[in-house]
Amino acid sequence: MEIPSAAHYAFLDLVRRIAKGQSAYLVFETFKEHFGVQSRSTDASWAETDMERALGGAVDNAVAYVAQFWSAMEALQEREVPVPDARVLNKVLRQHAVPLVIEPPVLRRNGVDAVVAPAGVALSAAPTHTDRFVLGERIGQGGFGTVYRATRQNSVTSFEYAIKLLDPSPFNADHAKAAARFARESKVLQRLQHRAIVPVYETGMIDTTQAYILMPLIEGATLRNVTMPVEQILWSFQEILCGLEYLHGKQVIHRDLKPSNVMVRASDQQPVILDFGCAYLFDDEPEKTLTTTLVGSAAYIPPEVHANPTMRDPRQDVYACGIMLYEKLRGHRPDPSDYAPLALMTDALAPLDQLVQDAIAPASRRLPSARAFLDRLIALSPSRP
Repeated sequence: MEIPSAAHYAFLDLVRRIAKGQSAYLVFETFKEHFGVQSRSTDASWAETDMERALGGAVDNAVAYVAQFWSAMEALQEREVPVPDARVLNKVLRQHAVPLVIEPPVLRRNGVDAVVAPAGVALSAAPTHTDRFVLGERIGQGGFGTVYRATRQNSVTSFEYAIKLLDPSPFNADHAKAAARFARESKVLQRLQHRAIVPVYETGMIDTTQAYILMPLIEGATLRNVTMPVEQILWSFQEILCGLEYLHGKQVIHRDLKPSNVMVRASDQQPVILDFGCAYLFDDEPEKTLTTTLVGSAAYIPPEVHANPTMRDPRQDVYACGIMLYEKLRGHRPDPSDYAPLALMTDALAPLDQLVQDAIAPASRRLPSARAFLDRLIALSPSRP
């Protein structure tokens, strides 16, 4: 959820009104600081310009923007700079249909399942049915949203999670239809249980258009960034294929499988597939209304899906897994039309060439399932290192 341009300019005008008089430099520097700018400007004129840039860079996250704006106002008040009360900000929010309300020291959303605030902004008691998350650093960005480290506090301790805020949201176009589908498919996602699939703890709404998915925080590195020997690579792909076989058995197709969507857990080197539900969630149910735009990352999408984006087939994930396996072994993706054998690196990899070629072949000749891919990979692999 973004801050509308008109609301942003109204907030800038409010800052300038507060800054009139001898306190201008202090006002601009305080707002800069609360919007994450630590450097000092040389004078009030430069400080104003830098303040405008800082606020403008935060408009894509309305919760963070409003919370940081209010925290700057409170800081100025502590320094005895006259500032308007929260009612003035709330009037701007109402005028521009931003579904947030400042009730010091709480920033609330109306009609929500969760209250989310940026790191450093305290949330006091909310209704007992309302969960409270404090967003931390951004830890992932994909075509269907942004993933943040999130902390939930209770009366005993705090717990860390990963929370994905879905964007673009299907709720913007047809809220009733999207909400019903989201609820239906959330039940499917939360029933998935496999060691190679990231669990979904809960799904819900932060506002009327912003859906979220709450997951465990997995410490480790993505498959793209982790270094491992060949034996470990082959075992990891056996686990990934086991996870895909399980998903396909539940009628779930990933459709955005790529190295950055597989996390290798640091504690035991277990690969865990991420983001498996998003493409599934964003489809319309009837075949005639399936999305007509590509879902996924182009390099891992098979030719038949490039030609017909409405197609959904488990062999899409088989193709992507073949591309990933070659890429992890060779250091770059293969060209299916001009295949350069893995054996060029070392004769030890020669037995894998036909398997990879069968995984990335045209649909009519491709391995028919994740199970078929897995069985052949097991036959060619040593036992787990």
